[in-house]
Amino acid sequence: MSGALAGQGCRGDTTIGVVAANHPLTALVWLAAARAGTIVSLINFMLKADELAVLLENLDPVLLFSDAAHLEVCEVAIARAGIGTRLVLLDEAAGSRSLIWQRCWRAPRHAGPHPTPADLFEISYTSGTTSAPKGGRAHP
Repeated sequence: MSGALAGQGCRGDTTIGVVAANHPLTALVWLAAARAGTIVSLINFMLKADELAVLLENLDPVLLFSDAAHLEVCEVAIARAGIGTRLVLLDEAAGSRSLIWQRCWRAPRHAGPHPTPADLFEISYTSGTTSAPKGGRAHP
C-alpha cells in the first residue's frame, strides 16, 4: 500500500488524512504512510463539515481516506475548503472513490526513499471543544 500512496503523489512533504470511526483499515493506512514517508493526520470523525473544512485547509492533504458513514461530511468539507484533495473510500463499495483503494492492493512495493528521524510523520489535532483545534507535530 505504501507504493500506492507514492504512486498517488504522496511523498515526504505531502499529507494524507483519515476520517473514519475506528475502521480496521485505519492502522494499515497509518503504517503505509510511515513507510512511504508521508505525513498522516487521523482526524476526529465527529467533526462537522465546517470544522473539518478548517482542518483540511490547514493540512491540504493529497488524499483523504473515509469510511462510508463519513463520506458525505468529507465531500462537503473538501468543497468548502476549496482544495484538490482526492477522497478515498475505505469500505468495499463500488464506485470511483474506492478505485484508488482497490489499486492499493495491487500496487508494487514502495522502493523509497524511506523516512528519516528528522522527517515529520504525524499531525494530531485537539478536539477544539473550547476553541479552535490546535495541531501538534510528531517525528518518527
